[in-house]
Parts: sequence; structure tokens; C-alpha cells
Amino acid sequence: GWAGTAEIRLQVGSDGQGTATLSHSSGYAALDRAAQTMVEAGAQRTPVPEALRGKAFSIVLPVLFDISDGG
Repeated sequence: GWAGTAEIRLQVGSDGQGTATLSHSSGYAALDRAAQTMVEAGAQRTPVPEALRGKAFSIVLPVLFDISDGG
């Protein structure tokens, strides 16, 4: 029955290395950790777009946890 949105700040240095930190809690530590782990894993596997290479930037990514029956 857990649901919520964790906001994860992804900071990418000019060297292309990313660090994910919790910006806003979902209200559940387990969901927050899962969101942070997911964003970190994605950042390691995703190349920085050409237009942003060599530049430091950050972005806040909302990660929504919602289990519904779809109906």
C-alpha cells in the first residue's frame, strides 16, 4: 500500500560523472532508497548528450511509486 513521489537531484560534473541525492522524500525510506538507486544506475549507463558534454548541470527527477489495479 505504499505510494508516493521521491524527487532525486542528479548532479553531473563537467567530467560526466553523476551523483544522485534525495531532494524530496516520498514519505517512505525504502522508496526513497529505491528511487536513488535507480537514478544512479541509469546515470552510469546513459551517456551525456553531446550538447552537455564538458558542462556541469543538475536536474530533479520525480520518481512516482503508485500501485493501482489499472481500472
